[in-house]
Amino acid sequence: MKRFLCGGVTLIALTALVMAQEGVRVITRPTLPSRDVFDRLGLELAWRAHLKFQNGRDGIFSIQLIPSKDGPDMVVQTLAGAVYLIDAETGEQKWRVPLEGKVMTAAGANSRSVFVARSDRLFVLDRKTGMHRLFLKEEGFPEAITGYKLPGPPSAPLTADDGGLFVTMGQRVTAYLHPDFALALELTKKDRDKKAAATGVDEKPPIELEKLKAELEKIKEDAEKKKGDERKDSSLQPVELWSYYTTATVIQQAPITTYEKVCVVTSAGNFLALNRFETFLSFEFKTQGDVSAPMGQYGLTAFVGSDDYCLYALNMHSDKITWRFVAQAPIYRKPEVTDSDIYVTADKIGMYRLIRETGEKVWVNARAEQFLAANPKFVYALDRQGFVLILDALRGTTLAAWDARDWTMHLANEWTDRMYLAAQDGQIIAVRNRDLPTPFKSRTYFSLRKEAPKQAEEEKKDDVEKKIDDKKDEKKDDKKDEKKKDDKKDDKKGDKKDGKAEQKMGRLGDSRPTPVLARWERRDAPVAYAPGSPSRCKLSAWLLS
Repeated sequence: MKRFLCGGVTLIALTALVMAQEGVRVITRPTLPSRDVFDRLGLELAWRAHLKFQNGRDGIFSIQLIPSKDGPDMVVQTLAGAVYLIDAETGEQKWRVPLEGKVMTAAGANSRSVFVARSDRLFVLDRKTGMHRLFLKEEGFPEAITGYKLPGPPSAPLTADDGGLFVTMGQRVTAYLHPDFALALELTKKDRDKKAAATGVDEKPPIELEKLKAELEKIKEDAEKKKGDERKDSSLQPVELWSYYTTATVIQQAPITTYEKVCVVTSAGNFLALNRFETFLSFEFKTQGDVSAPMGQYGLTAFVGSDDYCLYALNMHSDKITWRFVAQAPIYRKPEVTDSDIYVTADKIGMYRLIRETGEKVWVNARAEQFLAANPKFVYALDRQGFVLILDALRGTTLAAWDARDWTMHLANEWTDRMYLAAQDGQIIAVRNRDLPTPFKSRTYFSLRKEAPKQAEEEKKDDVEKKIDDKKDEKKDDKKDEKKKDDKKDDKKGDKKDGKAEQKMGRLGDSRPTPVLARWERRDAPVAYAPGSPSRCKLSAWLLS
């Protein structure tokens, strides 16, 4: 009996030790709920995808949404190193790229590329095709070496935008200027076309064996002469702009960027606002507790949740605290931000809905633990047991619940109203409200590049229209002047006839009274008056003699 007891205690201890280790995966094979369950909840399956893994040890490492103007995409990284890009609206797989090395962090992306890290190596993939952007050709290697070697493995997810790439490695933040690969390809194509046009060769001539052998020998001779040219056919490489070292603890959360600033937060609660173009600290803020949750962002405002029960809204350009919300417990989850609201969870207290601009509390639901998605009528959240909750968006009360414990991976969607659930067997589903067949955009996508203001174009159009109106008014005035001249001529003719008649009447001895008539005499408006305004008029007396 004692042996069995000792064996049971040992088994329990080993199980606890394994569960305490990081990276433990719960492998499930969930099935879709029935049609009756979806009808009861008012939901509908938008799409379903099933990723194929290499072996039984493979699984999903991370799943995330990357926004764009046309709608968000889904990036999935597996434990074996593969990267998938899936259309978040339709579930269509755009491309899959296998990579070697240990997956370190979540991916970063901009409008043109996807950035992933494997150990201390950075890979840049084309967002449309999945082709490698970075490669290096060195002497002694027949194939190009893909990727770019970093000074060390990243300690936080990568952050990228159209202006640069920002990598955190321990207490260090490094800014890289990545080249515009699409523009470089266009320029090389143009150069080739110019050379072809200059030589006048449009089509390739037929190949002859003797000439081909001679060309091959020349190529070998040129290769022997140019052995020192190691990186001639390599791609454009990133350029390190600056590195900043913090005196605080390790940076474990992804940086956030604007068109002027790069902001990071340390695990000790130090919020640092850096100039993105040079190593310059413009603003520093210290929370009263540690920070273990990723930061939220909307425009120029950063939202930082801390262990001191507070959620801070910090303006990254004015270097001021916009507002502060005090919860009833520490904040360990990322605040999810939409155009109008913020959803933040306090430990063992529940999920709050706040007004984004002021931080005022709308409601709190004690059962909700993680935000999933939202639309104007409902908010979808997850509780501690893994049930999907459907909440009233106005009052925050729980309307219905769905047992989704077999779907062990959940994705917070602050861009649309779609719910995304996944499992370690490779299944990914998107669930939507049955009354919203098209995605409801709950957050606006902001691009780093400033678009040209439309006011200048509108002012140009207005000036052109004004000039056209001025010309029309001038033509009308000319016509009116011509009419006036014709009227005066007619009046003079009439005066002459009246004079002759009076002379005849005077000869007969008849006298005629002289009446006084009033007439409007129009005068042209001065240049200072706007076109189309009424011209000045003067009332003048006109005597008939």
